[in-house]
Amino acid sequence: MTEVQAFSAQALSDWAIYDRLAAADDVPECQVLLALQMAGEKTAKAVLYAASPTFRLQTGGERKDSHAALSKLVASLPKHTCAQLADALGTNSTKLESQLNGYLRYCKRIEELQPQMAGRDKPNVEYPWRAAGDWIAPCEHRFGLLADLRRRAGLQATKFLKELARYAADFERN
Repeated sequence: MTEVQAFSAQALSDWAIYDRLAAADDVPECQVLLALQMAGEKTAKAVLYAASPTFRLQTGGERKDSHAALSKLVASLPKHTCAQLADALGTNSTKLESQLNGYLRYCKRIEELQPQMAGRDKPNVEYPWRAAGDWIAPCEHRFGLLADLRRRAGLQATKFLKELARYAADFERN
């Protein structure tokens, strides 16, 4: 198994957990969104690693440990890669770029759920933060993103990201 295949497999596993948690009525929103954040990050890394093997490396050649991957999908995919990925997804590169740009706002919001991306004392899905002198537990907070993802555009965005996770390993072989 290659690194891309491993990221793709783990992303699909995370997507399955997200789907189960999202369908449950008794799961705190932060837990559903944590699964979503992990699935999205691994999906983006699988695609970006397949498309651009140097994306994962820092200048010195060591591996990047960044949670910022989803929002980089649009800017980081070379044109020829977009065309190949579009073919694999049964669309064209213009439509694919349009979809990616349209879903960028969701991608950024998903990334910002991660504590390192959210910043100190900001809402995140893992750790309590301070606001107006009080501590807030993620399990008590309404993030708003989950409700947005249950609307048409949000459902399309998550469906599209799941498709990317499925195609990433095949895409690497082409």
